[in-house]
This record gives sequence, structure tokens and C-alpha cells, in this order.
Amino acid sequence: QLPLFSSSFRWCSRQRRVFQWRQRRKCNRTVVVGASGASSSSSSEEEKDEEAKRLVFNPAAMYNEIFCDDKTFSKDVSRKIAKEVTELRPETYRYPEDSFYGEIDVNSMLELIDLGTDGKNLDGGLRYVDLGCGVGKQVATAALSGKFAKADGVEICPDLAAKAIEGIARLREKLEKYSDSSHACEISVSQGDVFDQDLSQFDFIFVHATTFHDTTVGMLKAKLSREMKVGARLAIVSKLCDDIVNFKPLQSIPGGIGWKPISQVDEKWQLDCYLYEKTKELD
Repeated sequence: QLPLFSSSFRWCSRQRRVFQWRQRRKCNRTVVVGASGASSSSSSEEEKDEEAKRLVFNPAAMYNEIFCDDKTFSKDVSRKIAKEVTELRPETYRYPEDSFYGEIDVNSMLELIDLGTDGKNLDGGLRYVDLGCGVGKQVATAALSGKFAKADGVEICPDLAAKAIEGIARLREKLEKYSDSSHACEISVSQGDVFDQDLSQFDFIFVHATTFHDTTVGMLKAKLSREMKVGARLAIVSKLCDDIVNFKPLQSIPGGIGWKPISQVDEKWQLDCYLYEKTKELD
């Protein structure tokens, strides 16, 4: 499996020093953070090299090392786990269709995050959640995007949730090495049912709902309409939510069309992702 991060970074300042990945670039770029100044003349070249390695903040390398280099996090392995759980413990999911495992290309996810947070005050401490997060790759992407103060994931399958918790713990350990506050993001993944979660605390909600059963989608729409706070954003894959009366398509998408095609991992075809904003509370 090729690393998901094959494109480079473009670094920018928006309210504070943050970074964001950009698609269609040819090489990876790293930035040195928290450098303490020139080394003393007595420092050896080896010590200088080790110090440089310690100070280089390279989110692409972090992501790839955890989720790409370790094959136990691959999409094929994760899909096999979900299939086995469906067969051996069918009570885990409401409907078998809800268990199908898919992954969004990381650069497409970063574009969604850019669009979904457009116009939001990043200094306000935005909070992200992935409902049905699998092994946590989109949660990690959100945490590394520089857009959120907290990134959460919820996964009903205990086996996938365990892998997500493992991966996020490894990412958290890597991030703790950097004292620069621009890289700070609290990260959490839990095993549980998305319908037991309080959605009122989140600013950006992501749902990969491509194969969700119609009943599950209807229940989810009602919960989102009822619990999301006004101004919060929803990115939902493959399912239109135009029938939610207190939602409107997100206008920050070029053309104001409210949706964009997104790429999948190891798949040739794209999926449609619909972005909405909650505009009001229901009477």
C-alpha cells in the first residue's frame, strides 16, 4: 500500500500559525519548530542531527508511519475485521449494511475540512467528530489539519475501535514531543453507538454513510437536526440531507452547490460528499 500522503504541504497563517495540507504538489516539505538557536561549538555533528530530527514537525511522516507503514491499519484488514464481526456478532450493527468499511483519501478529507471550516473562527477552539470512525484515520487527519482544538471519533465495532484507540495513542505520543501550541489538538476515540452520543458539542461532524441502511439514515437525520448546534457543519458521504428543514447546503463550496466529489483509498471511482450548515433550531 502506497503512503496516503503523496502530496506536499503549503504552510499558512490564519489567526495563528497553523498548517494545512494541499493537493496537487510534487514533494513533501517539513518545517522546524521550537528551535532553540545555534548549538554550542562543542556539540558534535551527530548531536546536531539528532536535535534537528527531534524538532522537525512532519505530520505526513507521522500519519504514514502509523497508518500506512503498519499494515494492520490497512483498508483491506479493516474491511475484513468489519465483515467478520458482522458474521460472528451480527448484533453489533443495527443492519448488516451499516458495517461496510470504506476509507476516504486523506487529501480529499483535508479539502473537506477546509471547506467545512471556511469562515469559522479557528481561535474559538473548534471541535470535530467522526461518527463511525473505523480505525481512526479521519480523526487523525482532522487532528493534524491544524483546524481543531479537539478531534473525536466514535466506532461501534469493538475490534475497529481498539485499533483506532491504538493508532490515536501512537499519534498522541508523537504530538506530545512538540511544545509549539499550533500543533496542539486533544484527540479521543471511543467505542460506542453514535446514537448514544451528544452531538451538541461539535462544530464539524463527518459521517461516511455510503452503505447505511435507509432506516439508519432516517434516524441519523433526525438526531442531527435535533442535536447539532446552530452554525455547526455536517459532511456526509453519499446521502442527501436536503429534506432536513433546518439545514442548508454549505455555500463555501465553489459554485455554492453544497457538494463535492471525493476520492477513496484504493478505488478508482469517487463518491459525492454533501456539506450542510444548521441554520436554526426547530420549534
